[in-house]
Amino acid sequence: MNDRSHFTVYSVIFFTSFIIISMEILLVRIFSIKEGQSYAPLIISLALLGNGISGVILGYIRNKIEKNLLEFFIAETFLFTLSIPLSFFLYLAVPLNTLEIIWDVKQIFLFLFHFIILVIPFTTGSLILATGFLFKLKSSNIYFFNMAGSASGAILPLILLHFLSPFWALTVIYFTFISIFFLCLLIWEKKRVFSFLLITVFLSLICYWLTEKLNLISYSPYKAISYALNLPEAKILLTKDTPYGKIELVTAKGLRKVNGLSLIFTGNIPQQKLLYIDGNHCGTFLSSKDKKELEYLKWQSCSFPFYFIENQPERKILLINPSGSESILRGIIFGISNITAIEENKYIASLIEREFSNNNSIKIINTEARKFFKTSIDKFDLIDVSLYDSYATSPILSLNENYLFTVESLYEMYNLLSSDGIISLTRWAIYPGIDAIKIFSSIIEMCERYGIPEYWKKILFIRSHNTVTLCLSKTNLPKENIISLTRKLGFDILYHYTLKKEMLNQYFEESEYLNFNTITNILSEKRIPYIKDFPFDIKPTTDNRPYYHNIFKIKTLKDILSRSLQFLPFNEWGSGILIILVTFTLLSGFILILLPSLFLVSKEKATGCIKLLKSFLYFFLIGNAYFFVEIPLIQKLILFLGRPIYSFSIVLFSMLLFSSIGSLISSKIKEKYQKILLSLLPLILLISLFTVNYLNKILLSASMLSKVLITLLLIAPQALLMGFP
Repeated sequence: MNDRSHFTVYSVIFFTSFIIISMEILLVRIFSIKEGQSYAPLIISLALLGNGISGVILGYIRNKIEKNLLEFFIAETFLFTLSIPLSFFLYLAVPLNTLEIIWDVKQIFLFLFHFIILVIPFTTGSLILATGFLFKLKSSNIYFFNMAGSASGAILPLILLHFLSPFWALTVIYFTFISIFFLCLLIWEKKRVFSFLLITVFLSLICYWLTEKLNLISYSPYKAISYALNLPEAKILLTKDTPYGKIELVTAKGLRKVNGLSLIFTGNIPQQKLLYIDGNHCGTFLSSKDKKELEYLKWQSCSFPFYFIENQPERKILLINPSGSESILRGIIFGISNITAIEENKYIASLIEREFSNNNSIKIINTEARKFFKTSIDKFDLIDVSLYDSYATSPILSLNENYLFTVESLYEMYNLLSSDGIISLTRWAIYPGIDAIKIFSSIIEMCERYGIPEYWKKILFIRSHNTVTLCLSKTNLPKENIISLTRKLGFDILYHYTLKKEMLNQYFEESEYLNFNTITNILSEKRIPYIKDFPFDIKPTTDNRPYYHNIFKIKTLKDILSRSLQFLPFNEWGSGILIILVTFTLLSGFILILLPSLFLVSKEKATGCIKLLKSFLYFFLIGNAYFFVEIPLIQKLILFLGRPIYSFSIVLFSMLLFSSIGSLISSKIKEKYQKILLSLLPLILLISLFTVNYLNKILLSASMLSKVLITLLLIAPQALLMGFP
């Protein structure tokens, strides 16, 4: 092979790796819009499964490929570039509802169809990469272009998503890089490659045109925005594609949504403009500023602590992630003139800022909440945490990290309170109500850990028909005001240190789990064994264990099975759907990879058998090594970098980029020195994990650019060594 041929192989490997990683990231975003759930673990499983299947295929036809290596390489490239638009179009054209997969047999077959067509591009792409190793080229160079392409593919989609929808980002990446693909291959064989290019472009254009024409990338009918758009005179006022999700502002005749409203409220509710991210309701904007029309804001459970500072304009309140104008207007109608709102989403922050541009007493700050807690020198009389953080871009929250409700974060909030300040947190009271219980458990742990005196006298827990509001004060909360207010507003007291049993359940029936007995047990001396024996996971969340929404335990499964399986997708156990899908993927891996591999090994002679087993074990261990290094780093760096998407992209980019450099330079380092360097790898990994915790304590307030550079420096040493083939 000459230098031009080397360039062609390396280029095809680079761009194949690029497209595979880009496709993974963009499919996660497309799934969020189309299915109502990102199913990120499923997408990663599909990519890994395709990788494994390609290895099995190569094992069976390797001899044939080696005889006609060039022809196979060109054919594989053609199949890969053609499989992407065809698979994508068929996935969109054939409807699937994963929420019905448990009881509708038809959905199982549709999922199987989707599964097969989506794994094909990952299989054909991985086959190109595997075939690249059959060329007589340095393996270190092939690893370099493979990992460098993957690293680039982890970053470009993030940039494009600031300007384009996931569909158009995928379209731009696809057509740009298939052009480069075929230009590289034209060096080898012009006539056949040019024919392949024409066929691919023609079929791809048809697929993408039909996708756009038939509006196949539409929201699931079960998403909140679908209901809103079915109302009379529905209109989308604003649309913005962002890496965090597609933001839309919708108005419609009769469009109203109010959480935790008292059932005895008899006034009118004005028409609202609702904000959606990926089709899920995440905030409310009100056109009216008339106090009479906004009276309903005083009758929600989250408004309860505002009564303690009503008509005291000198008081200062802090609103965490208000996601609209509703929380700010509540402060205004309660007579508070000094309002600070922290909004982490910069696009939503700009909308809120525009809404209150004429009011100088309202300060909108676009920053991470934890960063603000660390740097603020102000003291607040009320810190109100919005309910809207619980509207995620997917119904499965249990896999999402949340650093706002950890023990450490709650203590940082507590330190921002004035001498008689109050923290107010509103959560859902919908069955089983574990959301509220878990945050109560975290507050008790915080008070115990940091020595808050007589904290049980400073806690108030009230509920409406569908929300609960938990208050933690710096001082004891007065009994008389609380009783009169709950009677006036029609709310039940779940806990106050003076509460008597005859005062329970005045307006609502006691929940099976969210009740006075559960709360008093968590407050008692037997708290630890009680939490351990509780049917759900209600352990306090910490910065080292930030899975606030994860409530699943083996005991939970018994509770699910004792009810109807059809009940599964519509509450906090929605992660069961994901477990079923990933289990199916693992079973497919066993059938499509492990069994054929064992059959292939059994046909080999003893020496060949040992060689194959060593090869399987080698790549198995490499894959697991990257998995167990990347996942903890991604999880740990979410708090430091501020957003999961930043942590995921930067860690993946850094690991792949520096591993590719390590692979490239490894051929220039003598083997004995490589062994010495690799022996230091476990120590470097341990140091990096401890360093992340240290970074969160002292550098959380640093600029984003500084954080990215620090992250690159942190990951570089271990990734370089892991790149040694």
